[in-house]
Order: sequence, then C-alpha cells, then structure tokens
Amino acid sequence: IKSRTMAKSLLKHRFDTEEYGPQKELLQILTYGNYEPTKGINALIKSGIGSVQGMIEIQTMGSMYELEISASEPKLAADVANAVMEELDTHQREYNARKATETREFIEERLIDIKAELEEAEEDLKNFRETNRNIISSPALQLEQERQGRDVAVLIGVFTTLKQQLETAKIEEVKESD
Repeated sequence: IKSRTMAKSLLKHRFDTEEYGPQKELLQILTYGNYEPTKGINALIKSGIGSVQGMIEIQTMGSMYELEISASEPKLAADVANAVMEELDTHQREYNARKATETREFIEERLIDIKAELEEAEEDLKNFRETNRNIISSPALQLEQERQGRDVAVLIGVFTTLKQQLETAKIEEVKESD
C-alpha cells in the first residue's frame, strides 16, 4: 500500500477539493497547487510519491489492517482512502490474472515436452516389439518390454494430469479476467 507503484498510480487520480477546485490530479494538489509548476514532471512525480507515502499510515490489528490517510481536507482524505482501495483491488486482480496466465503458459510448455517424450517412448516400445517378436522364452526381453511399457504408462499419466491442469488453468484465467 505504501509502495512507490501505488503512490505513482494514486498521483493520476482526480479529486474534488475546496482549496484547489474540482477534478484536480493528486499530483497537482500535493506539489504545485494552483500555481504553474516550477519543476520538471519527473521531479514533481518524485516529490508527489514522497507526499503520498507520507499521507498513508497502515497498522496491523491481528488479521485486520487499519488504513489512515492524512490530508488537508476530510473529504480529500476519504476520497484518497477509497482510491487506495480501488488501486489495491486493481493491483490484486492484475497480479492474479498474471499468475494465472503464467501458470497456463507453463503447463502448455510442459505439455508439449511431455507429449514429445510420450511419442518417443511409444515409438521405442513399438520398435522393441517389432524387433523382438518371440520374447516369451527370454526373461530379459520380457523385463525390458515391461520397463518400456511402464515408462509409457507413466508418461500417459503425466500427460493426462497436465491436460486436466491446463483446462483448470484456462478456467482460472477466465475467472481472473472477470
């Protein structure tokens, strides 16, 4: 809540004040007011970030947090508090959406790798069976066929699990976008 990112986004919000008038950006309210700015935009933003961070106090009360905003006018303080909550909500939604997308992309990449491994294992098993048609009399060949079959079965399980997780991740991604 007291991060530079939060402060910078709050500076763009517009507020109504008695002193500065309606719909003024918080940057203007906190830095140059009704006068022409004498500093460059970067210096104004840096100063504004510091001012916003100074306005905000947050205290932990068990599992709850208390947010306190100090401003020159009570209505401005209340409006800034509401803007903080909106920004926090937006940030949380964007974070969750980004995480859902990263998860989906990871699963898709892993699915491609596992599919290639599975196809290779199935091809190896097929070639083994074509090359060794009479394996009943050879315990070593039977054991090798079982091992290759087990590898294929494990990869099928992993592939199936990843497919299910991909569908779940797509659903989560849609939920986060809502």
